[in-house]
Amino acid sequence: MEKKTSRWYMYYLPVLLTLSVILLFVCAFKSDKHSNPRSNLIPVSFIGEFRTSNSENLQPFINVDSLNDIRKESIYLRGHFSRNIPAGETLLLHISHLKVDIRVSNKEVFSIQEGRENALTKSTGHLWTGFKSDGISVDDLVEINIQRVYPSGRALQLVCFFDEMQIGSKGDLIVSILHENRIGLIFTMLTISFGLFGLIASIILFFLKSELTRQIFLLSCFAIFGGIWCLADFNILTLIIQSPTLVSILELLSQFLLPTFCILYLSTYLTEWRLNVINLCVYLIMTIILLCIILQILHIYDLHEFLILQNSICILIVLLGMGFLVIEIIIYRESDAKIALFAYLPATIGGIAEIANYYTIYIRSLPFFCIGFLTTIVLQIGHMMLSIKRKEKFQQRLEGELMENRISIMLSQIQPHFLYNALNTIQYLCKHDSNMAVHAVEKFSSYLRGNMDSLTQKKLIPFEKELAHLKNYLYIELLRFGERIKIHYELTITDFFIPVLTIQPIVENAIRHGVTKQKEGGTIIVSTSKDENNIYIVIKDDGVGFQPFERVNDGKSHVGIQNVKRRLETQCNGILNIESGIGKGTIATIIIPIRKG
Repeated sequence: MEKKTSRWYMYYLPVLLTLSVILLFVCAFKSDKHSNPRSNLIPVSFIGEFRTSNSENLQPFINVDSLNDIRKESIYLRGHFSRNIPAGETLLLHISHLKVDIRVSNKEVFSIQEGRENALTKSTGHLWTGFKSDGISVDDLVEINIQRVYPSGRALQLVCFFDEMQIGSKGDLIVSILHENRIGLIFTMLTISFGLFGLIASIILFFLKSELTRQIFLLSCFAIFGGIWCLADFNILTLIIQSPTLVSILELLSQFLLPTFCILYLSTYLTEWRLNVINLCVYLIMTIILLCIILQILHIYDLHEFLILQNSICILIVLLGMGFLVIEIIIYRESDAKIALFAYLPATIGGIAEIANYYTIYIRSLPFFCIGFLTTIVLQIGHMMLSIKRKEKFQQRLEGELMENRISIMLSQIQPHFLYNALNTIQYLCKHDSNMAVHAVEKFSSYLRGNMDSLTQKKLIPFEKELAHLKNYLYIELLRFGERIKIHYELTITDFFIPVLTIQPIVENAIRHGVTKQKEGGTIIVSTSKDENNIYIVIKDDGVGFQPFERVNDGKSHVGIQNVKRRLETQCNGILNIESGIGKGTIATIIIPIRKG
């Protein structure tokens, strides 16, 4: 049933959610195209002719498309506005990285040029501005000098200026933009709210040492910066923040950090060399960003001039990460990686379409990236909720299994034969050596207490505590077997944690089924070591050995070693390997990964 639900989510729910988001946008834009009842803005257009700074011939100005191919040259336009602008009314202008000068009847009424000499960028940025009319009629001569600050800019800047001239107040403009983008704005604010909530949650999870911390943090940052980009794309950011420079900085940061967080999130599903390559790419991007910011501050470099190159590099690295994710899916058949890949496709496709649209024909009514981004966020939130629910179920099942294991551990460790032998030994000492008997009782009670504590111990314990429990057990066994058992310790590291009752069952197994099966006894060596990635605990004996692949039919449960294996796997991703052979002794190797970070 769970597999069917996962399959349904992977194929049908994403398609349904994607279509829903797109339909909401289409319906909103379709209705806004014909009516905007809350807006009192009056559109104004320019009618006349134009020429470039390299030409003396005037050409008819039909629409903004006739200016799209003009890059570096300044453009001179002469003509008139399409309607009268009464005195006291404000003509609202949408300026995006342009130098603009407007004269009416040979009188300058508006001028905006490059940024100040000590400004951060060449351009004054992206802003809504305007001027109050002294009374402009359709018969007045209007002259406009306009030039792109950045030659790489395409249709967007001129479309914003010529197609969005309006008569009205700033309040009317805010109402109009909010109404026009109401569906996208609701999604965007919910996305930013999710991002902020996710950041708080990731901080809490960090202190709880949850494995979901990194994924939630990266997804939250992706949501926040994507939301900022959508606010800029909906022209809302320029209304909220009055500083054009700050708006430009936020836009640039969102364009750089958005793909970076996307790559980092995808990298959480990668392993081996693929993860190393992506990490190297991320370091490269962050280094380039830092270098560009420094050069921008020093007025050596302007980020806007090479934005298309930088965006293209980021998109290529995202595509590389998604390609690696496909390889990961093929190798490991990981369902979570499949969902992550599918979820990030809309944002990636939307980003590519947005860049292509921005630098080519520019269709204003289709915010490609915003549609793709919001679809991705919806899918990822759904995926995250399912993952959390699945992990909760797994944790509940794991806790149940651990409790069963603890009970079976205690029962397997407190074997009747050991109790009888230990009590018989203590009884003998009471008759012949009372002082040693007292000491033996203390060790035996400590051993029993350690076994009972295993029922309630849920966390890993220090190795020294496990070693003390082992020595309590060995004290009793040495009283029984004397010099037939020799114990050596080669401990190069002791400051680490392991599951409770990990070493003692293995040593007990070595004594009962190994060295004591020989008349002369044998030696048991307990050693520890580590490398960059793992901690190693080796229990070696020179007993009779056994064939590892042959099932032992001696009427005993043999649950002790199996419990050790399960606890190592579930509590610390550890491994227990056993090597043995008839007459060759036994080597048990415990491998515990070192937790990093």
